[in-house]
Amino acid sequence: MLSHAGSGPASLTKRSRPLIGDVISVDGRGVHYHSLGHGLPVVLLHGNGSLGEEILRAFPEVPGLRWIAPDRPGYGYSAPLRDGRNDPQGLARWLGRFIEALSVGRCGLVAHSLAAGAALCLAQRSPRRLTGLVLLAPFCRPTPERWMPALRLAAAPRFGALVRPLIPRILPFFRHSILQTMMAPNGVPPWMEYFPLEHAVQPESVLTAGAELVQFNDTMEAAQDRLCIRIPTTAVVGTGDRTADPEWHLPWLEARVEHLRIIRCPGAGHAIHHAMPQAVREAVVSAFAAPAPRSSLRRA
Repeated sequence: MLSHAGSGPASLTKRSRPLIGDVISVDGRGVHYHSLGHGLPVVLLHGNGSLGEEILRAFPEVPGLRWIAPDRPGYGYSAPLRDGRNDPQGLARWLGRFIEALSVGRCGLVAHSLAAGAALCLAQRSPRRLTGLVLLAPFCRPTPERWMPALRLAAAPRFGALVRPLIPRILPFFRHSILQTMMAPNGVPPWMEYFPLEHAVQPESVLTAGAELVQFNDTMEAAQDRLCIRIPTTAVVGTGDRTADPEWHLPWLEARVEHLRIIRCPGAGHAIHHAMPQAVREAVVSAFAAPAPRSSLRRA
């Protein structure tokens, strides 16, 4: 259920306050999530440093599908994980328990960016929970740790503790340039000017985002040799993505996914679900609206 000063993603263009959804308990910790539509449940996982309402904005109501977009642990209104395991395996365990707590049975799973690691780990651990995967601009391959150095620094124990409380205060002065960076090389969609960015960079969220980056490589390096995904999987990538370069991540993914469909969007950047919303929606709907015959599952 969506609420607060208008309901549904379209109302985001009218306000910059966080969208309020529902809260469910997972392992005794509150998880804030949004739900839209009716039908086959499809969980939408936002990427590093974002919110459930951000990814939900790309998915208007579709007959026969129910979007479920949580604030991942430590982001937005969701409590952080008790054990601090923000690596893909820890998030996969949480995700399995979140789906179980929803009591929705099998569901589809859409993951953006760094959340692709958790989605793949869950698909490896519990494939029967999922009808399929759609990975948007997947950041899944172990990558040299030069990515997002400022965020890593802000999450550092001593320096970060001083910096994190200041970020929401100074953010308004840099808001537009930050949004331009997030959407590059594509333009900032008008609704994004009203996205509650300050809510997404609260101290706990910055700490969580940095911890995810720090813990990512070790987990994926340990998992990659035994990772074998047998459920239908679609990867939607942009040729202009310089955060999760398709030329780096796709070969790694192709070697570990048996039934992989690849959709390339010319010129689209890392925020592909906002740069090419119609193409992304069509990919997701085609993946989950009806089961695909096994013989048609071929690599693009």
